[in-house]
Amino acid sequence: MEAFDAVVEIDNYIRNLLADDRFDPHMTTWKHLGHLLEVCDEVLKEGGRSSLEEVDEHSPEPVKVPDDGLVISCDASSKTNPGGPCSVGVVVELRGIKIHSFARTTPALTVNQAEYDAVYESLSYLGTLLNHYLRELSSIRIYSDSQLIVNQLNGIYKVSDESLKRRHESVSDCRARYSHSAEKPIEIIWAPRCSTPGLKLANALAQKEIGVPVH
Repeated sequence: MEAFDAVVEIDNYIRNLLADDRFDPHMTTWKHLGHLLEVCDEVLKEGGRSSLEEVDEHSPEPVKVPDDGLVISCDASSKTNPGGPCSVGVVVELRGIKIHSFARTTPALTVNQAEYDAVYESLSYLGTLLNHYLRELSSIRIYSDSQLIVNQLNGIYKVSDESLKRRHESVSDCRARYSHSAEKPIEIIWAPRCSTPGLKLANALAQKEIGVPVH
């Protein structure tokens, strides 16, 4: 396949995709991206380059997570966005050692709602710890791969979506309450999808909970 033909095919494919009223730009559309990668891969092979599978396995750059204090990694998954069903996965590590993990379904109807629920479940786990124990921790960090939710919770983005405002308030109140109990801030930090062992496991747990193939 000539490079020009590849560009034409990709252009047509994207135009048809955007014309589809079922297309959700907020959804992780791995199937569509996979098709585009196959087209590009064919061009690379004909040009004498290695295949994209060899060049890029879709693995993000690993993120170094401090091994002091408590680290909670959370992620969400949805079979259909919007519509659900949705689930969350949570992994808890204390000083670099996994001490707990769980997954459960949520009443969320969109991935963004479920991402809020994932952070809320992470904070709720802190409620199972004794208050005096929270104070003994050197730090408390929650990692999420949702840049939107992390930036909203950290006051960088405003919450304009009405369906997220109630969840934002609940998570913010819970965060403030446990930060007070711990006598230290609870940091909510963004990291790319599956870029840490904790996030990778949280992602797998969430997907398995609702029968979504792990990828």
